[in-house]
Amino acid sequence: ALTAQGGYKSDAISAVNYAMAMGAQISSNSWGGHSESHSLQQAIQVAMEAGHLFVSAAGNDNANADQYPFYPCVYPHVLCVAASNSEDEFTFFSNYGVQSVELVAPGQNIISTYLGVNEYTSLTGTSFGTSLVAGAAALLFSWLRGAVNTVQTVEDIRWLLLDTAQELSWTTGFVGNG
Repeated sequence: ALTAQGGYKSDAISAVNYAMAMGAQISSNSWGGHSESHSLQQAIQVAMEAGHLFVSAAGNDNANADQYPFYPCVYPHVLCVAASNSEDEFTFFSNYGVQSVELVAPGQNIISTYLGVNEYTSLTGTSFGTSLVAGAAALLFSWLRGAVNTVQTVEDIRWLLLDTAQELSWTTGFVGNG
């Protein structure tokens, strides 16, 4: 299980497999690290081949993930999300990488609930942008499947998000899209 001290790759693999068994088509993954796991990569690949969109946080090390990989963000076809601030500027903490990080979403000073506290607080991290992108993907997927009645795959949704992302002047050289 994931705790404040972290978790095990076997737990991550179990979570991916559980999401697939439950029929989840999109997952928001606000966890990761710098050690590679071929077993985890294989579980994610199997999920994606079965039609699952895997959205991952880029990490909070202010590092180039192309040079210092952050997993699972850098695995092929994972939709990896960095963080911006309220002014649409890149944050001081977010990982980046033209090859590995594809989108940027708000991730600084996000008002959210906090574990163990019965109030809201301001939090920061690429996890928040990841949740926003996964939520946008789910809404788009639901709308295209339901109201518009067009059959779309989650891979189509991924490309729709990438193709319609607003490219900001500073994103060139930092992320793949916008």
